[in-house]
Amino acid sequence: MTAPALSPRVIAAVLWLLALALALLLGVSLSQQETTGLFEFNGKGVVTLLLPALLFGSAPLWLQGHPLDFRQYSKHVDAKHGPGTYAAYVKAVRPLVLMSCAGLITGLICVFSAYRAGAGPSAYASGFLFLSAALGFVLCLAGLRKQGHRLE
Repeated sequence: MTAPALSPRVIAAVLWLLALALALLLGVSLSQQETTGLFEFNGKGVVTLLLPALLFGSAPLWLQGHPLDFRQYSKHVDAKHGPGTYAAYVKAVRPLVLMSCAGLITGLICVFSAYRAGAGPSAYASGFLFLSAALGFVLCLAGLRKQGHRLE
């Protein structure tokens, strides 16, 4: 007799809990970096901070379909566990939303902790990079929805 499979919602809840807890811990640890002097808030630094938003946000323009629509993998999973299994798990986990939330939490915690500690610019840069990535994932999801992709 085989054990019943865990529901997509249970798996999603565990993944969200772990990812957001790690995001919180990462935000605190990034804010405690020593100042290296390698980052400056000048034109080059601002462009660097905007790159994650630009890269992830523009993904719908240069990717064909949803970035998590792995057809070969989904065929394998669906053949082994039943039709629609892969899509059910992606819908339950909502990975782009999860990555957006994790980036937002990491970035905000890092920036807030760096501010409270009076840290140097490199600690803020780490937080702003995560905030930029969170924005990029939100833009990516909005672009995918505008194109009609509803995988998650």
